[in-house]
Amino acid sequence: MIVLDIKITANSIKQLCGNVSYKRGLVFFNADKVEITSLTDDLCEAIVHAAEDFYVRVERQDEKNYKATCSCPSLDHVTLQCQHVAATLLAIEEQQRLTGMNQLTNDFMSIFQSSRFS
Repeated sequence: MIVLDIKITANSIKQLCGNVSYKRGLVFFNADKVEITSLTDDLCEAIVHAAEDFYVRVERQDEKNYKATCSCPSLDHVTLQCQHVAATLLAIEEQQRLTGMNQLTNDFMSIFQSSRFS
C-alpha cells in the first residue's frame, strides 16, 4: 500500500508552511489532534481538531507536487500554508514511514520463510 505517493519531509513541510506554522502544526500532531479520514496514493483528507475543527485536503498533482487546502480562514497577505496543513503533512509523513517500516519488516521476515532456510 502506498500512502500518498509523494515524498514528504520535515524540510518540505517547513518550505511549504514556514517555520511558525510548522512548529504549531507539530504541536497539533504531537497532541494527536490530526484525524485522517481518507488516505490513498493520490489524496489525503483530514480533520485537525483545534479550538474548532479544520478540514484539510492534500492532493497529489504529479510525482513531486501536491496541492493542500484548509478550511481555516486565510489571510490575504500570507502566501504559505497554515499550521493545520503542516499537522496533516506530519501525519502523512508518519504514515509513510510506518508503512515503509512494515514493508521492510515483511520483506525481512520473508527471508526466513523461504525454503532456503527451512
